[in-house]
Amino acid sequence: MTGIAGPEGGTPAKPVGLTYVAVADGREAVVRRVVWTGNRHENKRASAELALELLLERAETLAAARAAAGRDAGGAGATGSTGG
Repeated sequence: MTGIAGPEGGTPAKPVGLTYVAVADGREAVVRRVVWTGNRHENKRASAELALELLLERAETLAAARAAAGRDAGGAGATGSTGG
């Protein structure tokens, strides 16, 4: 996450509130560009919430892909014992 939370530091090209939030794993990177209109505290909070939303979306996508792969493989390896 990077940006200009405010209240100072903005320019016409990079206004106060401009934030980039990214989530990446070994397969994909998702980047969001937003311009928040709140005060510094509100902008930072909104950015954190967006980061958490992106993480949750990515986790759900990965979980669904793994579940589908398990179904495609006949469920092999989906459950079992680690030995002992």
